[in-house]
Amino acid sequence: MKPIRTILLGNSGVGKTCIIRRAAHGIFEDVLSPTIGAAHATISRIVNNKELVFNIWDTAGQEKYRSIVPIYFTGASIVLFVFDVTNKDSFKELSMFYEMLMENLKTPVFTVLIGNKIDLISERVIFHDEAISFANHVKAKFFIETSAKTGENVQEIFDKIIIDPYMSEFIEPDITSPMAQIAPAKSESKCC
Repeated sequence: MKPIRTILLGNSGVGKTCIIRRAAHGIFEDVLSPTIGAAHATISRIVNNKELVFNIWDTAGQEKYRSIVPIYFTGASIVLFVFDVTNKDSFKELSMFYEMLMENLKTPVFTVLIGNKIDLISERVIFHDEAISFANHVKAKFFIETSAKTGENVQEIFDKIIIDPYMSEFIEPDITSPMAQIAPAKSESKCC
């Protein structure tokens, strides 16, 4: 299978990089520099004896880099919209990221909404009902709340993507793999 191109979208400081580091390496770093342009990571999962590889592009959330973010949309199969449950602006800005995606992407994508930083219980300002409403608006396949700091539900993001029945529409077989080259050609019937 080809790697599944996955894009993270959201404001700076919502924890996109922390989520990926937690998912890929099981680590959390409290202080990180903002992503410039985009960062790349790979996460793999074994499903039904097949390895699925998520080729993840962690895009910059700072406003000054937003003009280059659409470059990373090409070939995307999955888009993870991330907001900070303690930051109202990070939630409101997702509409802008969604519009940017719709203007620049020509093919359907599998979308997920992630509310991060649920460990900051007393600071929470975005609640489940409001997030579900936005998830429906962007046609997200699901909404999940995470804490990159504690690791809560971070691995589950990718586990839920894998088991979702709609995901198969977004996974393309790798035509360069030896097995794809061995596959029998379709027989064509010709008339007369």
